[in-house]
Amino acid sequence: MAEMGLKHQLTEEDKIALETDTYAEVATKSNFYFALDENKKSKNLKVYDFEAPGNKFRHPNVILPHEHCDIQNYLDTRDLTEDKLTEIYAYYSLLIDMHIA
Repeated sequence: MAEMGLKHQLTEEDKIALETDTYAEVATKSNFYFALDENKKSKNLKVYDFEAPGNKFRHPNVILPHEHCDIQNYLDTRDLTEDKLTEIYAYYSLLIDMHIA
């Protein structure tokens, strides 16, 4: 106020009112034109739908349909016929082709 030359023009009540208004603007970080929200980052990053596409917090257990199959658990092929073995190899070939594609 002293720099602006207003100190001598204001009464004591006006000075106190101006000081409280200025302090309120600085303390709340808001005025007529804008208001700063300290919790905006946490509000914007709150996840409402974990299954939404593009959600960086989504960690699916499996990506491809056959990934849930355990590779250590083998198929017992001792009592299968020739046709069933060919069918298993055909499914295996299809899965490899789908994986490459």
